[in-house]
Amino acid sequence: MHNQSDAELIEMLRKGDKEALATLFSQYYDTLLHYGCRITTRESLVEECIQELFVYIYESHARLGEIQHVKAYLYRSLQRRIIKTLDQERKRTSLREEDFHAIQYLFVEEDFLLEEQQLRQALTAALNDLPWQQREAIYLRYYNNLSTREIAEIMDIANQTVLNTLYLALKKIRSSFSLPELVILFLPLAQFTLP
Repeated sequence: MHNQSDAELIEMLRKGDKEALATLFSQYYDTLLHYGCRITTRESLVEECIQELFVYIYESHARLGEIQHVKAYLYRSLQRRIIKTLDQERKRTSLREEDFHAIQYLFVEEDFLLEEQQLRQALTAALNDLPWQQREAIYLRYYNNLSTREIAEIMDIANQTVLNTLYLALKKIRSSFSLPELVILFLPLAQFTLP
């Protein structure tokens, strides 16, 4: 069943096919876990939210609407689940709103394949200095190779807003580095083009 497209798997799932659900789960579990761990560092909470998401999808399979971008749908659904859980915890523990947003989409040095440690540290710092929406857009675009339309769906914003967010993020990152450093940093990103 692994040779089925996402659209075919969703169609089979609408008919109650548990194998289609299992295939979607196995195909997307690792990327969802990685994505969720950008929202919060609590891996167990992310794992629980992923399981709850797939249980919900199966329980409501007959009511699933048209899903054009399955990956974007799963990311957005997981994001909402995690944020809702964190928000409930914030209310119970009186975590400040600034603290709540500060834990989202943090980058670590291991995310980069750069040989020079100083450059890795500087890039990590520059990315983590961005507002969280810009960090999220960068992560979705350059780490998950999602289109701006898929990112707009996940972030629940207009496509043009995604383009503007990416532009501002890259502009701010570029201002943190010298020209030779920029060549080293952005050469690997040359394979991605903004629509």
